[in-house]
Amino acid sequence: MYPEIYIFRHGETNVTKNGLSSYGEEVFSAPILPDFIPSIEKMGDFLKSIPSQLNFSSEILRCRQTAEVISRVTGKKFEFDGRLNEVAPGESFFGLSSRVSDFVRGLEEYHDETVMICTHGALIAALAQFVIKNDFTEKDYGNFPPPGTVWRVTNKIEEVFKI
Repeated sequence: MYPEIYIFRHGETNVTKNGLSSYGEEVFSAPILPDFIPSIEKMGDFLKSIPSQLNFSSEILRCRQTAEVISRVTGKKFEFDGRLNEVAPGESFFGLSSRVSDFVRGLEEYHDETVMICTHGALIAALAQFVIKNDFTEKDYGNFPPPGTVWRVTNKIEEVFKI
């Protein structure tokens, strides 16, 4: 059994704003857009009311920046975990699946807790599917929300906040 999990994607970047399919060389260095910070603050206002005991984030810049804004608004501190990082160039589907599965298995001991996670699209898809059905397939790969959306994941996905 897993904890109640709230997953949200990092703030908007040039790639997400312009509907591009890849970050290219900026996969690890693309920042969030400054004009999206007020939207992240609104998301933080929503997340403030959720009593989470554990909060995790990708180590990648855009997630670190998003988690910093959420922390400032909510007072919640985030632990940065490399297993939540963006899909690396050349990383196999098996590699992604394996590291996300490892992260999710580690959450089982916190089944009575509430967890918040800030990460990237493909990771959100994988996290949700491992929690719901203990499996992640390539057809699930694109099932993730846009920036500014919070999913509550238990035995199903529930969109609980959207900018």
